[in-house]
Amino acid sequence: MVDTPTATRALALIGHGQSNTLLAVVDLKTWPSGTGTLVGPNLMESGNLVLPQGCSALGPFKRR
Repeated sequence: MVDTPTATRALALIGHGQSNTLLAVVDLKTWPSGTGTLVGPNLMESGNLVLPQGCSALGPFKRR
């Protein structure tokens, strides 16, 4: 986990939109307009890759 804290100190950012690490960096810092570029589709804007289409959240975890 060295790359994520290092990337948050950068002045600009470019990376693949399907990268979980990149999306974490985008979320950890308020990037000024024009300093970040996502290449390819944005994972946060695509459909859920785990749940079948039409399903919503599974609901909260309940301890037994």
